[in-house]
Amino acid sequence: MMKIVIQILTGARAGQVSEFTDTAVIRLGRRPGNDVQFDVQRDLDVSGNHAEIRREADGFFLYDVGSANGTFYGGVRVERVRLVSGQQFALGGRGPLVQVHLEVPAAPAPPPPPNALAAGVAAAGGSAGERVASALGDRKVGARTVAMMIDQAIGSARTSEGRGRMGKSTVFLRSMVNQAVTTSTRRFKVISIVLFALLLGSVGGFLALRYYERKQAKESDAQLRKQMASLMTTLNQQGGLSPDKRKALADQLKDVRKRLAGSATVAAGKSIVLANRDAIFLMAFSGGGQSKGFCTAFAVRKRVLATNAHCVVALARFQQMGYRTFLVMNRQPKRIYRLKRAVRHPRYHKPMTSISEDVGLVFVSEDLPKQVTFASDAVLKQLESGDRMYTYGFPGRLARVHSPNATLAQGIVGRLTKLNGDHGSFRQNRLLQHSAFTSGGTSGSPIFDERGEVIAVNAGGYVESGTMKVVDPATGTSRKVRVAKQLSGYNFGIRVDVLRELLAKY
Repeated sequence: MMKIVIQILTGARAGQVSEFTDTAVIRLGRRPGNDVQFDVQRDLDVSGNHAEIRREADGFFLYDVGSANGTFYGGVRVERVRLVSGQQFALGGRGPLVQVHLEVPAAPAPPPPPNALAAGVAAAGGSAGERVASALGDRKVGARTVAMMIDQAIGSARTSEGRGRMGKSTVFLRSMVNQAVTTSTRRFKVISIVLFALLLGSVGGFLALRYYERKQAKESDAQLRKQMASLMTTLNQQGGLSPDKRKALADQLKDVRKRLAGSATVAAGKSIVLANRDAIFLMAFSGGGQSKGFCTAFAVRKRVLATNAHCVVALARFQQMGYRTFLVMNRQPKRIYRLKRAVRHPRYHKPMTSISEDVGLVFVSEDLPKQVTFASDAVLKQLESGDRMYTYGFPGRLARVHSPNATLAQGIVGRLTKLNGDHGSFRQNRLLQHSAFTSGGTSGSPIFDERGEVIAVNAGGYVESGTMKVVDPATGTSRKVRVAKQLSGYNFGIRVDVLRELLAKY
């Protein structure tokens, strides 16, 4: 009986496990009817009918059946390859990772080796240490031999634990050392005991130190997130705060944000960049003697990108002025895409007294190489103040058409509210306030969670009124003028389910 277990490691259906027994062909793809089906809306690297696993006379083989994005085995694109148990392959260059486990009838046990010592070890019962002692007989063992036996015991214990054949490596080590000491002279008994004690002490101390460091780092990170969320909530109060108090709170918020960035691990941010850099685009125009970027967009379908509705409004304004508008791929200035049309959410309005559904779509005439992954409603329901998040877009002065290079900025979720700022139900709380750095060009940037899934579309920052003293250099007279000040590190995005609703109409 031949059995194959297929586990999806990444993607929208990560963790899904499928088992097949004596199956000749196993089909993989997004289209319903496949034996292993991937998410139709989110696993967009996977074709409708992508690959097949076929059972042949000499094993299982993986076949690509004409997929658009290819099948990759060991990082190499393949058409046909023999599968090895435990090996992984990807459907698409950056698509879901899949692992296979093959269970075949066990082969007959090989005959015992002719070597007498090996035969004695294999035949003896009891612990590993007892088997080695039986093989050694009454021979004396020197200090160097004892040390080598301890090293061998460590290696064997690790191997045994990895295969699930032994629960505690300490038991195995104790057995080995006891048997070595039994066959040694008194002098070497003392040496072996000392070596064993030092070994256990060193390993135990190292593990304890690592545990303490990780615990401290985790607690410190959690405290910083709570502190930042509290500061953002206080700053959001409509009244009762003097300008000096607001400035002091804003400075504290800036300091906490820097400390949080310093405590963050690099892995999450780097993996987001590697997985999504080809899905980020600079929206730009050319005219009036200049070429300039003005917003960020990100690919959500083969020929559709998402951005802000106010970016779509700006796009239309540039087109009315007779300017050429286009998209430039992140890090690849020669990859330019022509715009076919753009739409904005029907409920969007210019933010005067309240925020609206500030999301839009841009359609292009060519296929886009990579699309982002949306977070599911289940993930969105788990979002909470203090969660880490990332924006990935083109800040104002860095939005260079000739050298587009998107910037990843880290922050935390401050709170989730209705568009008017009040707290509501899950479906109503579509405004995500965050602390990541933003500027004009980052409008329309995707906001990622630590898993690398899009949870919102960055839309803007909060401002408050203030006064500035202006002096007339000719007369020396001064007066106060009212100005708008942006609150540092206090920005917002529109949750991604609003974008999903707009996409469903096209």
